[in-house]
Amino acid sequence: MGKRHFTTSEVARLLSVAPDTVLKWVKAGKIASYRTPGGHSRIPAEAIEKMLPDDRLLKKSKELHPDRNDSFQYCWEFFAKSSGLNENCQHCIAYRSRSQRCYEMKHIPKEFGHLKLYCKDSCEECEYYLLTHFENKL
Repeated sequence: MGKRHFTTSEVARLLSVAPDTVLKWVKAGKIASYRTPGGHSRIPAEAIEKMLPDDRLLKKSKELHPDRNDSFQYCWEFFAKSSGLNENCQHCIAYRSRSQRCYEMKHIPKEFGHLKLYCKDSCEECEYYLLTHFENKL
């Protein structure tokens, strides 16, 4: 069973925002939370999941990322090739957040949802990393 409640700092890292932003969301009631006896905010995993983009973003990817070239592929598209999307990818935070660089999320633990389905011992051994990292340097 994974972790079910997170600190504001953990949520900030997960959603790629500043911790102060998460605190503002909590104070404004935009994200569900509760207070610990010590006065700190804790955010349930379900509230974080609601903040993550849904599958409609795949259809809108051109609109959301107009600067991205047509040859770009997300990691789950790259590894799916002709066999179709790995069902486990749908539960990975890289997929759910539509991360353009899954390798930049390697520090996120599995309890947050980064399943590291195709990860090697290091990013430098990964075909996807080599392809996208090289393209980003051009």
